[in-house]
Order: sequence, then structure tokens, then C-alpha cells
Amino acid sequence: MTEQSSVVKLQKRPRRYHHGDLASALQQTTLAIISERGVGGVTLSEAARRAGVSHAAAYRHFAGLQGLLVATAESCYARWDEREAGRPFDTPDPQGEIIALLYDYFELARDDPAAFSLIFDSGIQRSSTLIAQWGRRDYQKFLSMVSRATSAPAADCHIVAQAIMATVLGHARMSMDGMLSTTLDQAADAAAAAVRMLIAGFNQTRCDS
Repeated sequence: MTEQSSVVKLQKRPRRYHHGDLASALQQTTLAIISERGVGGVTLSEAARRAGVSHAAAYRHFAGLQGLLVATAESCYARWDEREAGRPFDTPDPQGEIIALLYDYFELARDDPAAFSLIFDSGIQRSSTLIAQWGRRDYQKFLSMVSRATSAPAADCHIVAQAIMATVLGHARMSMDGMLSTTLDQAADAAAAAVRMLIAGFNQTRCDS
């Protein structure tokens, strides 16, 4: 056997994964596909092909495409949760907490756009009990920030809290999709200014009523 034929046979040898490695590899290829084509562009067969395994091998870990997307989203959200765990909370500057959290969202959109799209812009919460649970927990924490920033009861802050969330996610998504002629950093600054106006307007409305 020639040296060249030995190299060819080596290149064709199937990749071997330890238990759990393949699931992780499929999730990584899923994120790569999302970066290129969006969530709707992911197929289980393409994720398997990029991971260097057969379609059948992928099914040993995931029942189908939705299972792969949910598992990938849960891993992404767990990393986001770990990232935010050390952020100061219940400080004397609750508006500062909101603005800092806002910039974290934009940093995620800039540094890991596939993860941002999957966990915040794909409707995956409807398919993942875990992400839905985490989302409700995080919303209650955020609602507490808004309540402290406005000195209003949390029960009265849902509208302004949801308006802030829509402003942040909307600015990020429009910048990522090229609908705004701004970078993500510029969109973050614009969103921060809008959030300050929302809080000020809410406070003024309460004073006038």
C-alpha cells in the first residue's frame, strides 16, 4: 500500500465519539448552521453531516430536529444563565442594573448571534418546559428591577417592563437583520436611550395621575 492510499483511507475513517460527545458536536454544528441560515435552515441531516456522522447516528441522541433544537437552546440558555449569575442585583441603582442587563443582551447578540436567535427569537420556549421556566423566573427578576427603578408596585409595572424587553430585543434583532443602518453597539446605545425615556415617561405618568 502506498503512502498516499494510506492517507486516503485514514481520511475516510469515520469519526468516533465518546458518550455525550456526539450530542455536543451536533449542537455545535446546529449553531453554525443557524449563524449561516437562521433557525429555519437547520436540518438534522445537515447537522449530522457537518459533525461527520450518519443521519442514523444523530437519531441515537435526538428523536428528531425539534429535539436537537430544544437541547441546543437549553445548553445556550444555561450558559447565558451562568453568565448572568454573578451580575449585581438589588443594588441602590436599579436603573443601572436594567441598562447593564440591556448591554449584556447586545453583547450576546454580537458574540454569539446563533445562541441569541435560538433562545430569544425562535419561539423555542413553547417546546421547552425548562426554558419557559427559566424565562418566567428571569422575567420576575427583571420586573423587580423595574419596580425598584420606578418605585411602583411590581403589579403595576408589567406594561413598562414588557415595553423595555420589546425595545431591547427589537433593536437587537433589527440590527442583526440589517433593518437598521447601525452596528449592534450603536443599536445598544439607542436602545438604552429609549429605555431611559420609557422609565421617565412611566414615572411622569404616575406623577400626573
